[in-house]
Amino acid sequence: MESRQAVNLCYVCSGNIARSYMAEAITRCLLKNKYLANEKDLLGQFNIRSAGTFVIIKSIPRSTIAALHKIDVPPIISKPVQIGQNQIRHSDLVLTMADAHRTNIIKNYPNIDQKKVFTLLELANIMLYLESEKIYRRKPKKMEPKRPLGTIGYVRQRVEALQNINREVLLTTDRLDILDPFGKSAKIYLEVAKKIKDNIIIIFNYLFDTRPEE
Repeated sequence: MESRQAVNLCYVCSGNIARSYMAEAITRCLLKNKYLANEKDLLGQFNIRSAGTFVIIKSIPRSTIAALHKIDVPPIISKPVQIGQNQIRHSDLVLTMADAHRTNIIKNYPNIDQKKVFTLLELANIMLYLESEKIYRRKPKKMEPKRPLGTIGYVRQRVEALQNINREVLLTTDRLDILDPFGKSAKIYLEVAKKIKDNIIIIFNYLFDTRPEE
């Protein structure tokens, strides 16, 4: 019988006013309009949140909202949230915007399961690596049954498998960071939003076993 246990995902940056907020809004939009477009009833099985490691500003800047509008992602009603142990503990995946955020979480919350904490770029590159390995090692054999579209149990199985993956050193730590756009130009905000969206799509294409559109 299919499990109905929800998948809990948390994005983390510094102030939760730009990168992680964008990531939460983008993910909610993609789930609704792409991955679960024909299965709206499953939207409640995905809890998408974001938080910051050092929250000071209490509102989302206009530059963040403007960048989302330019990539056709509606903003979400949310205020910056300070990350805490309960939020980390209840998340299946914690995706940080920079390696410093991951280091901060591991240092300040030593009792959490460190295997579920990735940087966004790290996990996206692992997804690409796994997909390339599957393509090059594919052998002619009996086809595996295609997963039922939108099966929450299938996605949970893939999420849990990531926690035990043998992490390859695919990028150096200085290339695992997404630039903080705070205080920078509208162009930088837009570039950051696009980069976050592109990498979230890589991750969710893998989790939903979806091939990129031609």
